Amino acid sequence: MFNADEINKRLKQSLSKSSVSDGIKMPVLKCLVTGKQRLTNNDYLQTKIKTFGNVDTFLKNYICSEAVKVFKNSESFDDAAAKLNLCQDSIDVKKVVDALKYYNVVY
Repeated sequence: MFNADEINKRLKQSLSKSSVSDGIKMPVLKCLVTGKQRLTNNDYLQTKIKTFGNVDTFLKNYICSEAVKVFKNSESFDDAAAKLNLCQDSIDVKKVVDALKYYNVVY
């Protein structure tokens, strides 16, 4: 059985690799807000075309579901940033605000 540190270490190693499965490169999503990364698949990306117009736009504007929930339940951007313990100097606020529009969050 692995402990949490070992699991996190293995996950980071797998994300840092080329993300190749059976010779097919798997896209890696990186949250604009938290910086968290996760693997995805082409079927999931295809479902996002309706909202984002194309896959590239989705990849450039991806915000993880945890962060989206905090933004949706917050009165303001600053309130959400405080709940997420974000330093607004470390993120591109304009880009995040623009991306939030795809998730129906407008301030």
